[in-house]
Amino acid sequence: MTAVLRPIETSLLIALCAGPGHGYELVARIREETGGRLEVLPGNLYVVLKRLRERGWVEPSEPPDDETDPRRRYFQITDPGRRRLSVEVDTWEQQVRIARGRLRPSADLSKDPA
Repeated sequence: MTAVLRPIETSLLIALCAGPGHGYELVARIREETGGRLEVLPGNLYVVLKRLRERGWVEPSEPPDDETDPRRRYFQITDPGRRRLSVEVDTWEQQVRIARGRLRPSADLSKDPA
């Protein structure tokens, strides 16, 4: 059985599906894609990128031709990374189907469950 990815790992893989990016750009993508619900600190980002690189899901990427800042390191998702993300999404979809099925017969869920 494959371990469930951490939210930051999943969000980073999703962000990289949009194309290669450097640290600040990836932080901004994640913030935008999660509606600000997941705030990633740059220091944490690079720890996670290292872990994903060790698993073979992310690799360094060449900067775009118009990039002028040599300090920026770019990363891209690999084919194994896409496959792992696909497994994660399939798991989510199964969990959502189960949850929706169990919530349907419940009482009015719009009320505060206090």
